[in-house]
Amino acid sequence: MEGTRRERLIFSLQLAAGGALGTLARHLIGQCMPQPSAMDPRYPWSTMLINLVGSGILGWIVAAAEVRGRGRSWVWPFLGVGFCGGFTTFSAVVHEWVLLMRAGQAGLGAIYLTVSFVGGAMVALVTGTLSAHRARRRGAGRGTP
Repeated sequence: MEGTRRERLIFSLQLAAGGALGTLARHLIGQCMPQPSAMDPRYPWSTMLINLVGSGILGWIVAAAEVRGRGRSWVWPFLGVGFCGGFTTFSAVVHEWVLLMRAGQAGLGAIYLTVSFVGGAMVALVTGTLSAHRARRRGAGRGTP
């Protein structure tokens, strides 16, 4: 990362704050829903929901930044890298898939992986498209490209 020492420090603090909030949000949502375990391999609804929502947020941020340029300097480190990075989790998807496979639920495991990855990409694409459309429309209304 380029920039002055002060800019790098601010970026790091924004990233850390976003990551802490994203991790806390993931934990709180996970507490509201049943969690799979080796003894009880339930369908991992909370992780799937969290990853789909996080993909949507990230798609929205990336598309808006592309249309508007860099935008607000805090958005990417705080929301994009920090919050979404702390909120979403690839490792939990893999762990929960392994639990389903060990429980002999290969079909459910395949559905879970497909919805998690393909669904996440589709949600990011849809929210990104909507975000870009909205950013262009708002920019056109203000006389800017």
